[in-house]
Formats: sequence, C-alpha cells, structure tokens
Amino acid sequence: MTSNINNQKIEFREFHINQFPVDRIFISLEKSFRRRLFDGINQSKFENFNKLYFDNKLKWSTFKQWKYGQNLIPLWYLVHLSHIFQEFSIQEFENNTIAYKGPSTSALIKNPNLPLKEDEGLLKIAAHLLGDGSVGGGFGSKLPGGKQHSEYRNFTPELLDSFEKDLSVFGEVPTTKNYKHGSLIIPNSIGYMLQHIYNIKFDTFNSRLPTSIFNSPRGLLAYFLRAFG
Repeated sequence: MTSNINNQKIEFREFHINQFPVDRIFISLEKSFRRRLFDGINQSKFENFNKLYFDNKLKWSTFKQWKYGQNLIPLWYLVHLSHIFQEFSIQEFENNTIAYKGPSTSALIKNPNLPLKEDEGLLKIAAHLLGDGSVGGGFGSKLPGGKQHSEYRNFTPELLDSFEKDLSVFGEVPTTKNYKHGSLIIPNSIGYMLQHIYNIKFDTFNSRLPTSIFNSPRGLLAYFLRAFG
C-alpha cells in the first residue's frame, strides 16, 4: 500500500495474520465462513482428520467449541489449515475475521484492519509502549503469568488522546482511559503483536530500540523516533 506523507510517497509494509504470535491470538470468524470451514467434520470423521493433519493433538470437545462458535479459534489452527488446504488461504481468513483477542480475558478488537498496515500510527504506538508502556501477561502456551491487558501511561491528556486515536490502525479497539491516573488500558493482544512483529521487549529492564524498526520506510521512521524521544 502506497501513501503520501509530507509530500513523500511511502510504501507501507503489511503484516499478515501468519506474522502475528500464533499462540497468543484467537480469532472470531464470520458465521457462514466458519460453517464452511468446519463443514463435514463431525465426531465420526474427526478422528481421521485429527490423526492425518494434527498428529492426534486436537480434542473433540475443544474442536466442537470452535465449530459451533462457543470459543474463539486459536490462530495457530487457522495458519496450519492454510498450509494444507488451498481454498483456506491466509487472505481468506483475513477477509472473514470479524474480531480477535489475546489470551485469557483480553478484550476483543472488532472489525479489524487486516492485514495490519505499518503506518505512522502503528510506529508511534510501538514507540510509546517502549518508552512509557507495559505489556501484561496472560495464560496459554509459553505465556508469562500476569495482567490481561497492556497499558500506556502519560499524564498529558493530549498524548493519551493521540495514542487512543492511533489505535484505529488495528480496528475498533476498546480502551479504558483515566486522565487522573495518566493511564490508557488496551487489549494485551496489541502488546503481544508488536513484541512479535518488531522483536521488542517492553519490560523496564530489557526494553531497547529494536533493530527491526529500522527496516521501516525512512519517512515513517521519523514518527517512531519522535514518539520515542
């Protein structure tokens, strides 16, 4: 995707869902597409499906919850299917994703913008979380224990408002903003995704400028450096 910023033509990078942390993102699919995805796999056929494609790692009770929309579907499962069945490509999954969330009780991001576009807003969010943020833990494979949300802290109301506005790059992002305490709480999926995409550690003792950020277009990199400084 190409855009003009300050009269400079910039080619935005795009991050597809298979570039997200697959063990930390859970997907809600459009209803008719979800039915097509699971069509024909009943309990009697599940055993062969599980053995052939998943080395018997799936459980019918869990699979049934995905099939009927009782639980969100882990991203790793969809990415794995995209490697097996051509009709279920990453693009198809992106086109039919209506929401996603992080582990545990993380809030849903609805009407997501997929693939995720690396614009000035995304880089500013990464810089602010690196400088003044925290990324909460959750439950699941290889996840740290801790909070179910991420947080940006700043006692300047205008900066809290600007950060909240930039979140639209992800879609409809639920937030809890408190000017008095200088905090903006956001879903933990955002922190996990940025950690994974840019190989960033947001904790106080290990946070540093990631070398991967310098692969961003020069016109966008300035937004990151200004926000970080």
